[in-house]
Amino acid sequence: MKHATPILFLMILLLSLPAPVRAAEEDWYDYSPQVSIPLTAFGLSVWIAGELLKDNLVPDEARWTATNPVDDAVRDTFRWNSAHTKDANMASNIVLGSIPVAGLASLLFSSASGWSSPNASRARQAGYGGLIMLESASVAMLANQVVKFLVLRKRPYTRDSSYGEMAADDHLSFYSGHTTTAFALAVSGAMLYDMKGGNHPGAVWTAALVLATGVGYLRIAADKHYFSDVLVGALLGAAAGYLVPKLLHQKDKEPTVNYSVMPLPSSDTWIFGVTFAL
Repeated sequence: MKHATPILFLMILLLSLPAPVRAAEEDWYDYSPQVSIPLTAFGLSVWIAGELLKDNLVPDEARWTATNPVDDAVRDTFRWNSAHTKDANMASNIVLGSIPVAGLASLLFSSASGWSSPNASRARQAGYGGLIMLESASVAMLANQVVKFLVLRKRPYTRDSSYGEMAADDHLSFYSGHTTTAFALAVSGAMLYDMKGGNHPGAVWTAALVLATGVGYLRIAADKHYFSDVLVGALLGAAAGYLVPKLLHQKDKEPTVNYSVMPLPSSDTWIFGVTFAL
């Protein structure tokens, strides 16, 4: 550990240094470790603390036990039978894990001229993109964890005990953490691709949203969440995925000024025009 300390300090120092000047087409977005790393760490810390302490924080009785006709109808339609709900749960984890992989691949292997092998500069920017996606997810997970412990909604599977013995997690249904995280990762990844100026935005957005929607569907199929849990998670996760890159990492464009001078027809008068592009 004594020998690792200087290396750790050097890594932190290197991350804190401003990125070297690169060609404009390679400089996709701004990343400030001084802001993003503490924000990411705080969000993840709150989420981890909630997971570790849930047995002590969650009371024996849920606050929200009532259902509604829409949630009941969607549950009856899309829930897998009890023999396969655990399969749906596992599938939701796998699809969720594929979203950041797909997002990073879209940043790493795409160039202005199309798909191509990555270079060092693109790998560096894609690495920053991965950190921004993690930051977006951590903000979304922070809000989700707080709301879950305040609302204490009973999960749908508790109505027939399809997962066996009850646990503290049974009262943390609203709103879906998996769906929240999926949409935060999907939207932030697609936003970063747009900031990069990728030439296949339609394909990237479609793939990202299909994967995130698949996670939401599988959470209902697994009987882990009601439709309203998934819907709210999708909206708030997408909001975090949009706002974090937009507000914290949008690269400021240099304003450009264009001017022109031209004579009026059949006149000695000249017009001087100026246009600004931001």
